Amino acid sequence: GAFPEIHVAQFPLDMGRKDGKTGKTVALQMDAEGNIKYDAILSQGRNHNTLVQGRHKDLVAKKVHEMDVERPDQDEVLSKTQETQAALEKIVHGKITAAKVARPEINQRKDAEYIRYMPSQAGGNFNSGAKERIIKMHEAPVDPLELPKFKHKKAPRGPPSPPVPVMHSPP
Repeated sequence: GAFPEIHVAQFPLDMGRKDGKTGKTVALQMDAEGNIKYDAILSQGRNHNTLVQGRHKDLVAKKVHEMDVERPDQDEVLSKTQETQAALEKIVHGKITAAKVARPEINQRKDAEYIRYMPSQAGGNFNSGAKERIIKMHEAPVDPLELPKFKHKKAPRGPPSPPVPVMHSPP
């Protein structure tokens, strides 16, 4: 209900409120010959950009003459091709950079490192008599489709909080 002590316009259950919505009544419209345009009902409440086909004539395909549609010249085709190629390259470049940020181990390959050392068992009987060895160290490639090697285990729950002390009167 409304409160009479509050001096502001009140609308219980929004009765009597004028919110600026258009009414359900459509104004009578005529075409150039003076006939009533019944398709005005179809376009009521719609955006002016919405195409409403309310007559049979709107659904029939129009005949296109060769003079109505012209082929674009070579310069226009080239410019549109370059615009499309630039737009596609921008999209692909954005996706590639997003993937590089998400998986940094894929992009950063370290160069091979060579280590030279003297074996502890040097001599003619071991390692074909070589006095020193050279090892090439590099990181093994990461397979992006490989399943995870470690399974995440849930940690066991900690002990619960101690029970609330209950105060009893002495027996």
